Amino acid sequence: MEVIKYWAKIDGKELGSFHLQELFSIPELDKETFIWYKGLEEWKPLMESEIYGQFLTYKREENELKEKQRRKRRFWKIFWIVILTLLFLFIAFIGYGIYEVTKEGGVAERMEKLSKEQDINSPKTDINQTTDSVQIDSLKGIDRTANYVSLVLSTPIGKKQTIIWDNQQVHIERISKTNFIIDGADVSYSDEVVNSYEKLQNSDTANEIKNTTKYVFVVLEVRESDPFEPDIMKKRFYEKVLVSDILEFENSEWNDNTKYKLLDRYSNDYRSNVRREHDGGNIKNKEVKIFDEYSEASIEREKYLN
Repeated sequence: MEVIKYWAKIDGKELGSFHLQELFSIPELDKETFIWYKGLEEWKPLMESEIYGQFLTYKREENELKEKQRRKRRFWKIFWIVILTLLFLFIAFIGYGIYEVTKEGGVAERMEKLSKEQDINSPKTDINQTTDSVQIDSLKGIDRTANYVSLVLSTPIGKKQTIIWDNQQVHIERISKTNFIIDGADVSYSDEVVNSYEKLQNSDTANEIKNTTKYVFVVLEVRESDPFEPDIMKKRFYEKVLVSDILEFENSEWNDNTKYKLLDRYSNDYRSNVRREHDGGNIKNKEVKIFDEYSEASIEREKYLN
């Protein structure tokens, strides 16, 4: 069977000879391009030849293949963005858990120091004022650790309470600021120890009061082109404002590092959007709005949405 060869006029030049697939793959080839092959009496536009239908089929299949490749690239781009986001959140979660565990040791260390001060500064007669007082060490086997001291000193003046220590009940009655009856034994602590304990309690309470919540949201001012205008030379650009949801942070969590991480996260989410990338979207300004009350944050956010 004879193999047909083809020629084409491109930019005034006669090019050839080509196999049919080679002819169709020429980038400059269109329906108005003049071609010739054996069987034609003269050069003719491609759309007037018998192979025009094959040309249209070839171009349609070529476009479908390009579209599949473009979708595949988009899929893998989104896939890796999701994976990296999940990985970041996982690392942040683990890091926060480690932080919460390590910070628990602060109060115990202070109370241990307080107990040592009591042992050093308290006269022996303060600890064992009567012959019955020696039972504090031997009868119950209680170890005067920082935790035990804090439990004893937490008893209000003139009140009684029962605690569990070493799997045994310990009955405590507070007579005055420094004097206690513990399981029938008279026990007293020095003023210095009691004052130190109360100072620590007041400090912890003050810290709790200060540990309020911050309410924040991110504002992005962006510039995008008209997505419905196919001609890039006629595209119009417009500016708009994007606002995130309101997020809650404890005062201890909120700092400049948290702020810039939040800005980067929302900026990257915006830039990773395929449609915005196609429409030429870019960020003109970004900022974080911070409030002490949720109602204030909600009212301010509504101003941007309206």
